[in-house]
Amino acid sequence: MDDLYQGAEDVHVLPANLSLPGMGVLPVNAFLLMAEEPVLIDSGIGTDGDDFVAAASSIIDLEQLKWVWLTHDDADHTGSIQRIMEAAPNATLVTHALGALRMATWWPVPMDRVHAIRAGDEIHVGDRTLTAVPPPLFDNPTTLGALDESTGSLFTADVGPMLVLAIAGFVGFEATVVLSEEAKDPKRTIARATHWAVIIAAFMCSISAWAMAVTTGPENIAATAGEHQTDLVFFLVGKHLPTPLIDLGYLLFLTSVFAALLAFQAAVARYQFALGREGVLPAAFGRTHPRTGAPLAGSITQSVIAIVLLSLYAVSGLDPLVYLFAWMSTIGGLGVLILMWATSAAVIGFFARGRRRENLWRAFIAPFLSFLLLSVVLTATVIGFGELLQVDGSSPFQWLIPVLYCGVALIGFCWAAIMRAGRPEVYAQIGRGADGRVSLLTDNDFPKPLHADPVGARSYPY
Repeated sequence: MDDLYQGAEDVHVLPANLSLPGMGVLPVNAFLLMAEEPVLIDSGIGTDGDDFVAAASSIIDLEQLKWVWLTHDDADHTGSIQRIMEAAPNATLVTHALGALRMATWWPVPMDRVHAIRAGDEIHVGDRTLTAVPPPLFDNPTTLGALDESTGSLFTADVGPMLVLAIAGFVGFEATVVLSEEAKDPKRTIARATHWAVIIAAFMCSISAWAMAVTTGPENIAATAGEHQTDLVFFLVGKHLPTPLIDLGYLLFLTSVFAALLAFQAAVARYQFALGREGVLPAAFGRTHPRTGAPLAGSITQSVIAIVLLSLYAVSGLDPLVYLFAWMSTIGGLGVLILMWATSAAVIGFFARGRRRENLWRAFIAPFLSFLLLSVVLTATVIGFGELLQVDGSSPFQWLIPVLYCGVALIGFCWAAIMRAGRPEVYAQIGRGADGRVSLLTDNDFPKPLHADPVGARSYPY
């Protein structure tokens, strides 16, 4: 477990984190609400076990605990529930009825101590009332947050902010657009490639998650992942495959990571090349290597930035798994989410001026739904960003990163305004690609009209 801290005067936070191989860490927080009748909200992850009980006992004598509110029955929220209920004989378990029944399949739930709730139900805990509220985003149909009517605080599940890590896991599917200038039929080919990239990745992730849960059992997967972390997959298949195949798996894993880094490098370099070619960045970024055709300036710039960041982490001695991999994945995921949100808004504005032979779904309905859903995800992510970074309530990092992104966006708007005023011909060609360059011509710049005589009346020298 991580160090305990107070989120508010009457709220103690029991923080922990669970490693997600390939994505970073999942923040898993439980809360102890010091009401007149104390309430424990969720019970942490199984890997903490006795440490979680000891942490809760350091705040309150568990015999005085009156309520245990489980937001839902996922393993990362029920890890110590059996220990807690045994150590707190006077506590009543508050949760959805279906969640209680499902938990009964893996531990003997004391049904006589269960208070089943549904959305809108109220629990009176002495000096305040807690209302069961389904959050706007969740991954478990039994999820019910606890709304403290006296303070307006909502204790809910972690899925809203976690969607930014899901988005970070899908980063790269949009790279198909980077290759649109090299496709014969980009409107059809790029659309299909993008759809298949999302579908295949979602299918593989779903099958992999299901297979791992089946291997360990749904109630044990969170604890097993916390124990083995990035080695989880190889640990699970090691019981069924010979050692040479496991070693080959490690090798393929390393080469795939290297390939992903190269793909990221190429995508960033191409974006910088496009911006340089269209005059947004210095012209040097718009030139390619004379022999290979590679965007040299963009590639070198990305390499230098990466080397500087890695060197800073090495010199500072910070844990690369947490502060480099997890933090940068989360911060980068937020950046991609902001770009997706802004793009969906731009699409709405673009088609508002005319459908341009697109059908109603593509021009209006799909962009509007995307903007609406991304707005909800972005809002939830920004609100819970501190939890994703695993920083306490007083840390400036919970608000600094979103503010920095706003600052970068402001710089972009200012630069666009400067270009539009000072170089309108360059501004007009942004986004038109290699074949879309335009020029602002006056009447005197147009060529003289051709001869108006009929073709048969003209004389041609032979």
